[in-house]
Amino acid sequence: MDSFNANELVNGDDDVEHHPDKILIEDCRTMLRESNYKLSHILKEGNKCADTLALYGGLQHERELRILIPPNEVVEDMIADLQRTMFPRGS
Repeated sequence: MDSFNANELVNGDDDVEHHPDKILIEDCRTMLRESNYKLSHILKEGNKCADTLALYGGLQHERELRILIPPNEVVEDMIADLQRTMFPRGS
């Protein structure tokens, strides 16, 4: 499932009674309602840090990985994102 579609499912109010990920979607909706956070979709060209972390995570063997200090590979991307740098697709 594309992240845009996941965002639409979680943020929407469509009935997910028969969706295979019903429980996950409802849990996400509940957590968002109970928090001050907002879920939004950003193209990977505008969020290089998340794109790099996703690639980084795909190389991990652990089921869950918590990163307390950003890896060196991500620091430059974080700075670029803070400066709102856009990257063309495929870079």
